[in-house]
Amino acid sequence: MNPKAKEERRAFNEAMRARMKLVAAECNVPDDQMKWIGRLRHDDLVTFVHKHNLSWAWVFCGDLNDGLRMAKRRPQLHVIQGGLR
Repeated sequence: MNPKAKEERRAFNEAMRARMKLVAAECNVPDDQMKWIGRLRHDDLVTFVHKHNLSWAWVFCGDLNDGLRMAKRRPQLHVIQGGLR
């Protein structure tokens, strides 16, 4: 792999790690549950994204427009999960 492609891949991975750390901090995820982020295994990433209802476009690309749609959907999910009282 040429040095430019290697650097682009490194930058992509670091940006994705930074987004996962933001979610972890917002959701108060303990550090011991975020050890997987150093190696970015696919199964751990999929589990984290599904657990926190994240948008794949935001996770991979940082697409804020999709992130805004995701944020607008979230309150509805909390109401559904809360059930009737």
